[in-house]
Formats: sequence, C-alpha cells, structure tokens
Amino acid sequence: MNPVAGDRRGPVVVGGVVVLHGDDIRHMLLAVRHIIGRRRREHLPVPPEWSALEVALAQAMSAGPQSDAAAQSVNETWLSTREVADRTGWTERHARRRASQLDGRREGGRWLIPESAVTEHLEGQRE
Repeated sequence: MNPVAGDRRGPVVVGGVVVLHGDDIRHMLLAVRHIIGRRRREHLPVPPEWSALEVALAQAMSAGPQSDAAAQSVNETWLSTREVADRTGWTERHARRRASQLDGRREGGRWLIPESAVTEHLEGQRE
C-alpha cells in the first residue's frame, strides 16, 4: 500500500530513496547520534558516511540549512594535530592535549580541529 502524499505516518519509500518527515527525522538523528556516541566511547572509528548522515539529518531538523551548529561543521576546514602544530609552533603532543579546548573531535582515532578555532586562538594570543 502506497501512502497518500499528505499522509505523514511514517517513512515513504520511493524506489531506492527513503523520505523522512518530522518526527521520523528526529528519531533517525537520535539513532545515528546514539550509535556514533557508542563507537566513540568504545574508541572505535566512526565512518565518515555516518558523520555526514548526522549532519544531513541535523540540517533537515533545523529551520534553515545553516542555522544548526552541526550543519555549519560541513563547511568547516578540519586540521590534523600535525597541521595545528605546524601553524602554532607547538609539538604534536601539545596539539593533541589542546584539541578538546579548541573544539576538536576524534575521528577514527585521530583528532580533527576546526581551522577557525586555531585561527581565533592565534589571533587572541597576538592581542
């Protein structure tokens, strides 16, 4: 049985595409965040596709495409601890220690740090 266009009782499957509405998006986002959080707690890598799905669902939940912080991270440039060390003059070890203070996140066992946070930190030190 095919749902009617105005029917919002659940996901709609069209060929190889699943269309989610309202609460379905929220439930899917919660499920994706749960499994990503679990993998991080167990120190397992998070596939980039899962992170991209989390961002896409967060965008769908927000009123505008760029109003959600997770959605903004799509356009962010992420740096490794080696790149941060090169830019700041720190050692890689020190960059790893400071990563969480610079809004870094662990992906696949590596720290990724937003370039904007590093730039902001460097500008703050110059003042």
